[in-house]
Amino acid sequence: MPGFNPDKINIHELAIEEPEKHAELPFDPERDIAEEDWRGMRDELEELRRDDTFRSLFPSLAMAMKVLNSTQDSNLSSDEWQYIRDKSMEDDSWSKWLQFADYSMYMKILDPNQSPGIDQTAWRGMEGALEEAVVRDIWRVPSHAKAMRILDPHRDLNLGPVIWQRMKATLEAAEKNNGWDTFTYQAADMRILDPGLKFNLDQNAWQHMTDRLKWLKQGNDWREFAKSAMAMKVLAAEEVKVTDRGLEINMRKPKLKENTPSLPETKQF
Repeated sequence: MPGFNPDKINIHELAIEEPEKHAELPFDPERDIAEEDWRGMRDELEELRRDDTFRSLFPSLAMAMKVLNSTQDSNLSSDEWQYIRDKSMEDDSWSKWLQFADYSMYMKILDPNQSPGIDQTAWRGMEGALEEAVVRDIWRVPSHAKAMRILDPHRDLNLGPVIWQRMKATLEAAEKNNGWDTFTYQAADMRILDPGLKFNLDQNAWQHMTDRLKWLKQGNDWREFAKSAMAMKVLAAEEVKVTDRGLEINMRKPKLKENTPSLPETKQF
């Protein structure tokens, strides 16, 4: 066989190289959240911070905005940080620990350096609340367990296959009954609990979630808008990680898979 001669290349055998292509994500905050939406969320945040009646709602909105855009800074004052800490220990019922987990999670995501130290008493309280939720309010389990996972990604939450099956059943019921708010939030919580979990949602599901987001925008319900958009970001993400610093979401666009031909496509001359 004659050796390779670079001076005698057959141009008919040159393959056409296609530029790298990426699939479009079904939801991307950079693309789908307009500046007017951010303005609405910021205005709502400032209003909640000033309103004594609804002040307890501002931490969850601030957290959602931070997840949507990691550069978002709510500029919380020392008084507001103390308010969140105090709020976490306000209730004396079994739901106290549900609230403690939520507000502690808000603090960690907003600023990991502000994350409160959680002693064994608090962990026992949160674990007890999780066990009780499994028995009496299974729909609370994904949300509470998600908060605990973010607070300590290394802790075993003892969520066995039976509990996962029950969570999946509530998710399927929400989809069947067009409860897209419940579906969106719970599916996102479950993915944070198990970052390897992907739901492969079809176009119909994404359309329902997108329509709801538009409806919330039209009603100027910016807190629910931010909460829904945050959940949609988690579901659309290429990669979700729970780390010691909180929640990391990678929206990298996946490459389009193309069939590789057995022979290179050639130019015709």
